[in-house]
Amino acid sequence: MNRFPILFGVLRDRRKSLAIWAVALFAVSAMYIAFWPMMDGEEMQAMIDSLPEALVVGMGYDRIGTPGGYITSTVYGLIGPALMLVFSIAMGARLVAGHEEDGTLELELTSPTERGRIYLERMAAMWICIVALSGVVMAASLVLIVIFSMGVPVVNVLAGTVGFAMFLMGMGTLSLAVGAATGRRSIALGVASALAVAAFMFDAIGPVVGQDWMSAVSPFSWYLGNDPLDNGFDWFGIARLAVVPAVAAAAGYVGFAKRDLMV
Repeated sequence: MNRFPILFGVLRDRRKSLAIWAVALFAVSAMYIAFWPMMDGEEMQAMIDSLPEALVVGMGYDRIGTPGGYITSTVYGLIGPALMLVFSIAMGARLVAGHEEDGTLELELTSPTERGRIYLERMAAMWICIVALSGVVMAASLVLIVIFSMGVPVVNVLAGTVGFAMFLMGMGTLSLAVGAATGRRSIALGVASALAVAAFMFDAIGPVVGQDWMSAVSPFSWYLGNDPLDNGFDWFGIARLAVVPAVAAAAGYVGFAKRDLMV
């Protein structure tokens, strides 16, 4: 007998889209990393030196001189978060609020299953999807690192991937929690997207304008501030990243348990 029917039901329903996302993420990540041999040289450094310092720092191009920094700037700091935030926030908003709005959550809510279990199993399914897709980005990175002899240690790629997954879990869980507490998918999407953009902007702008507090409160800085693909694990940063999904999950659980539902 299946002990977690809701969790496996969500994963079963998402398996096709998850496979498509996995293929797309692997291909895009590999494509960006494959440009490394053409960018490793004096011409690339000359181009970076010609750009305004604020733009170089804000876009993370100051990291681009090393293989680890290049992968951070292109995959882990730009295209990976851009794509995966769309996936995580959209999935979080849909899993409770979206399914409640379209009526597909009604069968579970009117069954003997406790609300808390519905919420937790759906959240666990989202976390599993995020971890799986983060693993795809890691796999693509490792494959290209070997092909191009980039010399980035596996443990450093793992460090970047753990932070990547934790950051995405935080934003996805915020979306899920807001949707569970309000019953409105649009509100969940808006709040989580705004916070994700603010995290990125604070990380980019803080060093440029000399406002260290902006980096200090940005989950994006907690994730990449230590340059994990060059320097390995930043356990303090990971601990701070873990607080976001934990607090959001607890708040969403309470909000979902107390709210009058649309069924």
